[in-house]
Order: sequence, then structure tokens, then C-alpha cells
Amino acid sequence: FPQRASDTGYGMALYEYHQGNFFQALTRLNLANSEGGISGHGDHPLLVEGGLMLGYGMTREAQALFQTLLDEADVSNQTRNQAWFYLGKVFWLEGDAGASTDALERVDGDLLEDTDEALYHEWLYLKGQWLVGENEAAKTKERLDDILEELPEQSPWTWYLRYNRAVQLLADGDLQAAVESLSALIEEAVPADDLPPETADELSALEQQARLT
Repeated sequence: FPQRASDTGYGMALYEYHQGNFFQALTRLNLANSEGGISGHGDHPLLVEGGLMLGYGMTREAQALFQTLLDEADVSNQTRNQAWFYLGKVFWLEGDAGASTDALERVDGDLLEDTDEALYHEWLYLKGQWLVGENEAAKTKERLDDILEELPEQSPWTWYLRYNRAVQLLADGDLQAAVESLSALIEEAVPADDLPPETADELSALEQQARLT
């Protein structure tokens, strides 16, 4: 997102967004739209609004927004790239593997990493999630390992992906591999001192879930 907001309505929406007040942020955006829209930020407000809709499970409404961006001829490469990411996330939330994979494959990973590192990490996670469900064990493991190498070691996405892979091994009846994966996850689940408290708490909770599993 832009570092500075030249439109007051958008600036207030971003403030609420970064405070975690997603409903208020969505309300601010809708209010600004009803008063003539938001200027000075290209298509960024639509990306924010669509992302907020996803947080509330409004996948169809979010999909319509992202599709609108992709249908526009003069959308910037950065905005189009993020729209493909969010569209892939929409289909992932709806369990549409084919459509989600197709949209995620259209994302330029290098561009996404340069413009929004957090989205880049989530993009890797979503790609990894579809791989977890594949049955080609050797090929899947290699591709998952490549994704895990790209993710930061202390990222929640890394831990979730590792945990979900272990759970899938358990579901497939590979008890030994599942136990080994979960044991490694538990042994390494030591949050770094410089992690934000909420992230450290999240990793600790996942470690407890791994022990329970």
C-alpha cells in the first residue's frame, strides 16, 4: 500500500486497517465511495476493500472487485499482480483448486516480493498448501522443500505449512513420517527474541497443537 495517503477518506481507512479494525476500515472505504470516491491512489483502494471483504468471508463480492481490476486495460503491473494474488486466494478459500492454482501461477513472484513482501510470503504458503494435497510424494516433497526454503524460518506461514504437511502425512497413513515431521517442528519451535509478541504467541500455540496432534 502507499506510504502516504493523499486522500483523507483513504487515509482514515488505512489507519483503521493497520489498527486491526477491519469493519471500521471497510465502513470508511464505503463512506468515501458514497461521497464521490477516492482519488490519488490509482486502484489501491479496491485492493484494500477486496482484502477486507475476504477477511469477512465475502468471497463473491471480493472476486467481483479483483476481476474488475483485471478487466481494466490501464491497471499498473503492480496492481494487476496483486489482483491475481487475491483472486487466487478467493478461489483457495472456496476450495477451487484449479482456478486458484491458475490465478496464483499468473502472479509474478519477483514483482510481488519487491512490492509487498508479506503478500509474497502468503503467496508461497498458498502454493504450498495445494502441493500438500497432491499424491505425488517425491515430486511434492521436493517442491514443498523449495517453497519452505523461500519462506523465513520464523514466519507463521512456514510453521503452518510444515504442520499441515505433517497432518496430511498422518491422514495418508504414513505415521512414521508424520511423527518425525511433528517432532522436528516441536523441537524447533523456539520463537526468536526479536519476534513481535503476537507472532511469538502464534508460534507457541501452533507448537502446542503439534504436541496434541
